[in-house]
Amino acid sequence: AVITHNLIGETPYAELHIFNVPSGEIRQTQSLLPADFPTDPPNEIGNPQTEMIQAIGGMVWSPDGTRLAFISGHNGTSADVYIFEASSNQIQPLESESGAAGLLSWSPDSKWLVYSDLQTFGGEAGYLSNGIFALGVADDNSEQAIRLDFPIAYPNDVIRVGWRDAETILLSSHSFIAGARGLYSWHIPSNTVSNHLPETLELSVPVYGAFADIAAFIVPDLGENIPLTAGFYLAPLTADEPILVYEGEFYSVQQVNASYFKLIGTPGELLLNANSL
Repeated sequence: AVITHNLIGETPYAELHIFNVPSGEIRQTQSLLPADFPTDPPNEIGNPQTEMIQAIGGMVWSPDGTRLAFISGHNGTSADVYIFEASSNQIQPLESESGAAGLLSWSPDSKWLVYSDLQTFGGEAGYLSNGIFALGVADDNSEQAIRLDFPIAYPNDVIRVGWRDAETILLSSHSFIAGARGLYSWHIPSNTVSNHLPETLELSVPVYGAFADIAAFIVPDLGENIPLTAGFYLAPLTADEPILVYEGEFYSVQQVNASYFKLIGTPGELLLNANSL
């Protein structure tokens, strides 16, 4: 699936093309803009046309490869979520909230699609969300919609850290100082939120290792009173307290293959086995 677009000039356009590889056979083509989209779209935060331009282009295949969720504004009112069904070659609307859809994420079993209904993509406060939703997508494309009941997520949105299992997604609040604050899990069917790291804790965006049900993150040296010493931490999600692995100044952490984290800091580049430390 690829998107071609030109939003500058007399005839702005944006189109989704879905094709087979390697034959190049076109399976489906879909315009992503309404037919009457203006030739000189505004650039105003909160303007529906501005937000539509920001939203279109968001797309993600379900892990099982049977569905493509994408965001389109061709209905003429807002940027909404649509589903391309590979087996039938059909496109179906999936939601039509008032704002622009964004931040799509499929569950590992392809049965839940999480997205946000955004007031705006821009502004000094970052993304502003009318709601974070999980859609339970059945084989016939019927859906069950659940809105995240979590006041800390609104009006600012939250970071999707990863999926803990097929029904639980990990979330973290945005921070303009360190990247993220705290770590939470949202069990979608019951609409319950569990806290794993306190919201007051400034940290890098956590990296989740499903192999050990553990999160890795960095606490920066902010030169002020913070709950944890600056350094690199692992947080088993079944434990009460995170583990300080290395004290000091670190810049980034990423997962490497099945059971290792790579971290970079003043000590150099380190490869850590998360199971044995």
